[in-house]
Amino acid sequence: INNAISSYENQLNRAINKSIEVILMLIGGISLVDITNNFVAASHSVKHDSTWGIYDIFSLMSSENTVNLALIAVLLMALLFAKNK
Repeated sequence: INNAISSYENQLNRAINKSIEVILMLIGGISLVDITNNFVAASHSVKHDSTWGIYDIFSLMSSENTVNLALIAVLLMALLFAKNK
């Protein structure tokens, strides 16, 4: 009985850990898309000078391209996560 309980507890812990990892991956993916949107929005309102920075890079790209790149990065992370599990 003790072995059966330990086995069930291990299965339950693995399921809980996997669900936590999926939730954290989703939060990270949403955050990545959100931060690219924020960089694009801020890059259009920032006054550009002779120094190059992150806002200049985002101002050179269209907002659709940056969101698409962020979504591709999220999909690649999801595929790597699924492959490792």
